Amino acid sequence: MSGWEYETCKCCTKEQRLAWWVSDELWHAVVIPYYRRLTLCLECFLRMADDRNIEVALKDIKFEGLVRRDD
Repeated sequence: MSGWEYETCKCCTKEQRLAWWVSDELWHAVVIPYYRRLTLCLECFLRMADDRNIEVALKDIKFEGLVRRDD
């Protein structure tokens, strides 16, 4: 991926190094509309779930891998 720039969380602006995803149904239940089409880190996603009293189990999160930056 020459030239690829890592992504940042559009909520907290931290570097996103963990590739993960959840079902569309869970994403829409947890994430407020403003952020639904943006990249979020797992921490911000889980904080939004807590704010909405939605329990997210480990089995609900699919981990794709770690992202390495080419410096």
